[in-house]
Amino acid sequence: MGVEEENDSLRSRPGTGSCCSPRLGRWRRAGRLASLERPGIGGASRSVVWSLCDCLRRCAQLRCYVPEPLDETWGRLRHLGARREWLIAESTSQVQQMRDLLECVWPAALDTAKHPFRSATWPAAMSVILDRDGADLARTRRRGLARFEAAVRREITRRGGQRPCLRIVRRLFAALTDPAGVLTHRPGALERVQLLLQDWRETQRRLADTETRMTTVLDELHPTELATSITGLTALGAAAILAGTGDLTRFATARALVKQALGTCGGSSGDTPGALMR
Repeated sequence: MGVEEENDSLRSRPGTGSCCSPRLGRWRRAGRLASLERPGIGGASRSVVWSLCDCLRRCAQLRCYVPEPLDETWGRLRHLGARREWLIAESTSQVQQMRDLLECVWPAALDTAKHPFRSATWPAAMSVILDRDGADLARTRRRGLARFEAAVRREITRRGGQRPCLRIVRRLFAALTDPAGVLTHRPGALERVQLLLQDWRETQRRLADTETRMTTVLDELHPTELATSITGLTALGAAAILAGTGDLTRFATARALVKQALGTCGGSSGDTPGALMR
């Protein structure tokens, strides 16, 4: 078989059309011709040659870049961004666990606020019920609404707030007598919720500390004023984007930067950490 005939036969095989580079085509022709011209090569050896050519084709499609040169400031921002992503995932997991437990043993508690885990009042009131009264709902009920409101107000003040949302407090107090849920599992599940609330609060504290560090690093890089001049973009949002993209000067076009940023900076939604409401 001549070279031209071999080229025609190669074009008829799947994956060997015009999408292959000329260099890759030469590799394929060389491998195929070697298997044909060398005497004594059977079908198994030809399969090995074709596997080698397929590996070469895949390698030719890879986009390999020189690693981005980083200084200490950019490197710190990158690591803080990775830590922030991990803390957000951890916080979301803790919220989901608490939601699942309460839906099983005390679903009425979740109905007392529109967004319970984005509220400052609801976690404080739950902490009063679970920490002070040991998850004994009847005991909280016997103490009365006035004492419950006073305890929640003190807890809000201790956490740096000003005043609780009394509507949520009164709804949660009324839900103490709701019998819905698996009552036999309620004591154990509420104990888990109590522990998860403590873990979640600690995760929120570490997340806030990490975000403060990120904005501090952003100030050291000097794009804070430029970033905040963009409508809808905060200093933290810019820091989160730059933590994923790195130095913007390494991108040839704005389109490449946008594609990278969309994959590295997800927005908060649902019960993920965000601005707390009353």
